[in-house]
Amino acid sequence: MQTLAPRLPSTDAAARADEAPPRVVHVITSLEEGGAQSMLVKLLESSQEACGCARVVTLTDGGGVAARLAALGVPVVSLGLRRGRPSARAVVRLVQLLRRERPALVQTWLYHADLLGGIAAALVRIPVVWGIRHDRLGAGDRPLTRLTRVACGALSWWVPARIVCNSEAARKTHAAAGYAPHKLVVIPNGFDLRRFRPDDAARVRAHVSLLGVRPDVERVFAALDVACLTSSTESFPNVLGEAMACGVPCVATDCGDVREILGGLGRVVAVGDPAAVAEGILDLLLLSRDEREGLAGASRARVEEMFGLDVVTRQFAEVQRAAALR
Repeated sequence: MQTLAPRLPSTDAAARADEAPPRVVHVITSLEEGGAQSMLVKLLESSQEACGCARVVTLTDGGGVAARLAALGVPVVSLGLRRGRPSARAVVRLVQLLRRERPALVQTWLYHADLLGGIAAALVRIPVVWGIRHDRLGAGDRPLTRLTRVACGALSWWVPARIVCNSEAARKTHAAAGYAPHKLVVIPNGFDLRRFRPDDAARVRAHVSLLGVRPDVERVFAALDVACLTSSTESFPNVLGEAMACGVPCVATDCGDVREILGGLGRVVAVGDPAAVAEGILDLLLLSRDEREGLAGASRARVEEMFGLDVVTRQFAEVQRAAALR
């Protein structure tokens, strides 16, 4: 995907892909279900970090993702922060943990973790990689979130070794907002192609149902004729990559990195135009069998080449190694 540059440092990633990853402490705002949390779990599952090389620190208590990390054998520490209430004690606790663990690298996920994790890592003199997963700076953000983002923008010139954005849209937005542009790199979300794949058996049922929470969402995607994303704002929407990996054609509104993800293999329509969404759906439904099969194969091949979990994991590992050697 040409528009996702700048990528990684110019080193031979393939030659170094089999090296052991650096020992990393991941700091994340919460372990509630979300895109950042999902990518963290996938990264740990894929990169062998779970084998004694990683720790996860959550700023707040609880969250369903904690159980998934426990199943991987990854230790989780909660700093017990209450939402909307910063605490110097939390920074002290994190500093103490980092001094005790002495990781090669701290990797943070989302603004509040970037700020607190960045300060703590700087105090202990451990390299830190920040993580950004938003493409718009919303007027509806809480005052503390806006203040945190402004502080991160100022500190970005000194604190992090790299800042990983999950979309080109996020990179451009934060460069314009004052983040150090030379530190911003793009690593897209990755997808497990063994889990998300075409499944004809799943298509036996194409009815309307209110499904609730589904841990087997790959079967839902595989059962679809068309997948739709109608968001007004996104950074790198997982649903498109997951649907494409299952060979399902997509109609999506033009936000975040939607165009880059689809790569011309779906229908992109204007935000807030339901008639255009409907037209896109009908257009895809009227494709011939051969056209649908060709689109399905090309969509899965694009995800495999650009967004396969092994590809993304290697990119994270390369950024981590470069930061740890800084």
